[in-house]
Amino acid sequence: MANLSLPVFVEAAARASVILAATGLVAAALRRSSASARHLVWVLGLVTALVVPALSVALPKWQLPIVKI
Repeated sequence: MANLSLPVFVEAAARASVILAATGLVAAALRRSSASARHLVWVLGLVTALVVPALSVALPKWQLPIVKI
């Protein structure tokens, strides 16, 4: 079983918050479009917010090297 600790949940909550904030901005930009288009944006945002934390636990972490100057 994966090591589920508090930082994993904090990271998942942060990622979900960023996804939902971006979804809100896209939905606000589409305020004059059809309701079905805005609904699609919200559905995709919510599904993504639910799937990304599960995938971050299941998939290996990406370690990106940080170049210090």
